Amino acid sequence: GERYLSPPLSEEKIKRHAQSARQFGVEPHELLTRREREVLRLVALGHTSAEIAARLGIGVRTAESHRANVLSKLDLRNQAEMVRYAIQHGIVSLG
Repeated sequence: GERYLSPPLSEEKIKRHAQSARQFGVEPHELLTRREREVLRLVALGHTSAEIAARLGIGVRTAESHRANVLSKLDLRNQAEMVRYAIQHGIVSLG
């Protein structure tokens, strides 16, 4: 019973939503789902998609989809940027 947008439309809507949230002092990672936050943390800790999938009891493709959603929602380009973002925002620490 829900409506789904095509990928280009949904990606644009996500980016607008994140920009709007920033204007009200909400950090973009606060807009991630619980699972997406878990995946972000595990990626930042150096886990592969296969390791994340096994740890969370999900399929590898599902883990990869969550990774892609995190990249899109946070407007990041790669794993290195995900790690940097996670450290900068206290999602993981260097200790």
